[in-house]
Amino acid sequence: MFKTVAVLILAVLVFPVSTVPQQVEHAPTLEACVADLNRWSFGLDGIPFKEQARLILKPLTSREMFSRLGSLHDCESASLAQLKATPIEQRPALDKLGLLSGRIQLLTQKYMLERSTRYFDFVVRHKLLAQFDQEDEAGER
Repeated sequence: MFKTVAVLILAVLVFPVSTVPQQVEHAPTLEACVADLNRWSFGLDGIPFKEQARLILKPLTSREMFSRLGSLHDCESASLAQLKATPIEQRPALDKLGLLSGRIQLLTQKYMLERSTRYFDFVVRHKLLAQFDQEDEAGER
């Protein structure tokens, strides 16, 4: 059963990212990224992914979380480029997104885990787990 759940979660995380066409956009400003991170993290910082986190994320649709994941990725990429161009000793002062502390990664993980949990809940609710297991065992991936 654990293997099935692990495979399902992995499939859920990889499939949506691989099937969405990438849009070419300008890099977000650091100020906009910090504002988004602060707004989206409100109430989630410092709490593990449990019921409290799920309650905070409940009003968001899966698409909203997916969109936020894209924005967080763009922000992380832009900030990493800036940090890499800076001497190591000056990096902590420039790290407004919390890349060095892992803040942006923790929010990303919470969104991904919530989306995976919702996908799994859907599969269970619609009694598709046995069908998934059968197809997976048959090599349909």
